[in-house]
Amino acid sequence: MIGYQRALDIICLSAAAILVVMSILSIMENVRHLYELCTGLVCAFFCLLPTIFARRHIMSLPLWFAFFMEVAIFLHAYGVLLMSYDLQKYYDTITHTFSSFVISLCVIMTLFTLQRYNERIKFTVGFTTVFIFLIMMAFGTYWEVLEYVVDQITGTGMQYSPFDTVRDMFSNALGSMLGSLFIYIYMRRWSIEEFIDSINVNKKLRKFLAGKHGEHSS
Repeated sequence: MIGYQRALDIICLSAAAILVVMSILSIMENVRHLYELCTGLVCAFFCLLPTIFARRHIMSLPLWFAFFMEVAIFLHAYGVLLMSYDLQKYYDTITHTFSSFVISLCVIMTLFTLQRYNERIKFTVGFTTVFIFLIMMAFGTYWEVLEYVVDQITGTGMQYSPFDTVRDMFSNALGSMLGSLFIYIYMRRWSIEEFIDSINVNKKLRKFLAGKHGEHSS
């Protein structure tokens, strides 16, 4: 059976390597811009973060969570590098929905970690999932505004039409709702303490999150 670290390395390194190759090949296309190249390389770096975190003993993200992250990052870079956003009708909807799903999981995990190591922060799983859904709705709105600003400054075409913007916002809301529902169901098997303890957060990071008066800093 493949060990955790080896499986994580295979997932992360494979995704990063493919994106680097795709980014290099994109340079050979005359229609490519610096935006596409930077997107591919930056996404390749982010694909490496879960395995870097584990090897540096910062935290060991659950394998399923790392896999979701890799898929979300890879799909976005793939869409930019191979122009799937332009050529495939529903590709943008898929990536917005899945990315919002993954981002909501990231935010929820961050809040759970804060609660675990900071005695001043207390909330329930149910409250957190509803709160994250509302936060992600707001985040999705600001993201669409950011895309419009970038389009005006750089000449990219991320905002196709008002209908596209509304569809993206709906996809963001759907992804956030699915992420909140997923973590709510998943956490029925765990307490927040058990779940966060399982990811082996670095001792120094635990101390930082706890603050001066955190009782879990040791």
